[in-house]
Amino acid sequence: MKTSPRRNPQSALAALSDAHQLAMAPFAFQTAASLKDFGILKALDEKGADGLTPVALAQTLGLDDYTRDTLMIAGEAFGLLETVEDRVRLTKMAYFFVNDPLVQVNFDFSRDVCYEGLAALTDSFKEGKPVGLKVFGEWPTIYPKLQSLPEPARTSWFAFDHYYSDEAYAAALPYVFDRPVRALCDVGGNTGKFSRAATDYNDTVKVTIVDLPEQCETAQANAKAMGREDRINTFPIDWLSDAVPAKRDDADVWWMSQFLDCFSPAQIISILKRVREAMHDDARLLVLEPLVGRQPFEAGEACVAAYSLYFTAMANGTSRFYRYEDFLAFFEAAGFVVDATHDGLGVGHTLMVCKKA
Repeated sequence: MKTSPRRNPQSALAALSDAHQLAMAPFAFQTAASLKDFGILKALDEKGADGLTPVALAQTLGLDDYTRDTLMIAGEAFGLLETVEDRVRLTKMAYFFVNDPLVQVNFDFSRDVCYEGLAALTDSFKEGKPVGLKVFGEWPTIYPKLQSLPEPARTSWFAFDHYYSDEAYAAALPYVFDRPVRALCDVGGNTGKFSRAATDYNDTVKVTIVDLPEQCETAQANAKAMGREDRINTFPIDWLSDAVPAKRDDADVWWMSQFLDCFSPAQIISILKRVREAMHDDARLLVLEPLVGRQPFEAGEACVAAYSLYFTAMANGTSRFYRYEDFLAFFEAAGFVVDATHDGLGVGHTLMVCKKA
């Protein structure tokens, strides 16, 4: 087992310092949020290494002395700001916080979608349902209500989902179309971004998005807006019911991107069995997922661990991001075998290409 750098031997004082940092983590997060909201991070980023004097910073942004001084003290304590020769400037960490698009997507998703509801994490585990979701509404799961989320949560949710998946799509499409594909079923197609990417990549393929009615409605509208309604259609289904998609003899590919992680193991196996029933014998199942233990960087492993807790507290209370070995077991139980595996797609996705056993 790989040893995390955090678990390497360290002095008792260093360990105690880390423990204090953990205890104060919510304050660090909210300090970053306020520094962003007041425009302090942006103003200092624009000044680069020169920074600004505290007086100039307050005058530029219209801050009172209390706000400026309190946030400067907290910002320096949490490693976001530094003072050099009476001028305040961003630390290197703060520079990446401001300028790295993935960091911003993660921050906005954490803040706007997850932060308040995560207080109910323990209760969510105990009750087996997303208790934290009540901050948005009394819904059993988040999925049918994604389009109804209040702003900025709605924008941050879709930005998060699309950022991770979009970069992987370009890398995955050559594997999808490495042989002729007449038709493709996009299972859990959400707003239809993959379906549109597939029809961009291939001039003849026809795509059916199989998802909840609310998502199908949005996906169909998006397809029409792009003039793709003749090649993209929808099939509404609630996968938590016993519904089985109609037999599709023309669909050569069944595609699932960041879909199965939205379900418990038993639900995943049930869905896979129903898809297998609808597939023709030579069709392929392609599953794209960010997997635990197969992320290229330590930060990626932290992200998939953290966002598993989003599933617990906010999404459905029963699912998480899974390991590769978990999926092997799911596929075997549903009558599939993995024909090929491709790691490192996009930010940190793995593509598992399956066929009927």
